[in-house]
Amino acid sequence: MREEYCLNHGSHRKFKIEDDCRALYEFTKQNVHASHMMIGPLEASILGFVLSSLKAKKVLEIGTFTGYSALSFAHYLPSDGEVFTLDINDENQKHARRFWDSSPQGAKIKEFCGPAIQFLNQFISEGYEFDFVFIDADKRNYENYLNLSLNLLSKNGVIAIDNVLWGDRVIEDLQTPTQSEHQLLDKNTEYLKEFNRKVALREDLLVTMLPIRDGITLIKKI
Repeated sequence: MREEYCLNHGSHRKFKIEDDCRALYEFTKQNVHASHMMIGPLEASILGFVLSSLKAKKVLEIGTFTGYSALSFAHYLPSDGEVFTLDINDENQKHARRFWDSSPQGAKIKEFCGPAIQFLNQFISEGYEFDFVFIDADKRNYENYLNLSLNLLSKNGVIAIDNVLWGDRVIEDLQTPTQSEHQLLDKNTEYLKEFNRKVALREDLLVTMLPIRDGITLIKKI
């Protein structure tokens, strides 16, 4: 109810995101394991606002999942804009491409399947620059993804990092996993706690963490 009210009083629909992405969103919820990993309409609206404010033309996404976020980003880019999206799961990217191909925005999206670090190093060596980077992949490598992405960021570019609150488990007082959950949850919890701590201490970055959905950190170079 609260999110719906926010969406109904913003410009998200002006960009036809809801119409274009609804089928992909519903397909993922009904057919794909861990569908909660999608960013969803509200986060897409917030990140779209960032893209529009930056007048972004080139976007890099680390973690495609089923392609909802890449398609929503494409809507906020000009006709010659591009979204480079990386994922290691080719099955999910096949699902994504099917929906991208049915959208006028899909031609802006270029998918890369394989280890993200390999592609990031390749993009650095080829001199690519991106106005916006979205990191939403394996938590163990968040620090590596951030450091490599900083080498790819345009002068006024922004990096957004998803899931930084991890269901609030990174907050000490709220960590109450059961014994059976402990091993599964706390590996990523510890990775994220350490990552958040290091990012907060960096004097070369401007950082803000937003308590929206599962937590989003926005970063730019000082």
